Amino acid sequence: MRLDPDFLRARALDVRRHVELARGMAAMNDDAFMADERTQYALAHVLLVAIESAAAMCTHVSARALQRAPDSYVACIDELVAADILEVDLAAKLRAMMRFRNVLVHQYWDIDMWRVLGYAREHVDDLEAFVDAIGLYVAESL
Repeated sequence: MRLDPDFLRARALDVRRHVELARGMAAMNDDAFMADERTQYALAHVLLVAIESAAAMCTHVSARALQRAPDSYVACIDELVAADILEVDLAAKLRAMMRFRNVLVHQYWDIDMWRVLGYAREHVDDLEAFVDAIGLYVAESL
């Protein structure tokens, strides 16, 4: 199967849009953020959508270009490293991001909002770097 550039482009736009939303919310000062429960949960959701969109890109590339169906998002990142699509340093950050996604999805009753805020402030650039790496791979593949 071939890569679907339209699918990848749409997910890349999702990632970038949600990263910008996350940056905006994360720019609040700590006291204001912690006093605003709606913004806390909105930020958690925005991060989840951005991570899910990146994961969808990963599984698409792995399944279609590499002919491999990873059994987890973390394994998907490993597949892209093995295929020299992602650099090792970025992959380590993305693996942590995928594990953070699992916390957002499976431990919603006990989400540490300081951790959510930290991810938004310190790790959203990793999602953009992922989108850039996939874009480069697609450009070289087509």
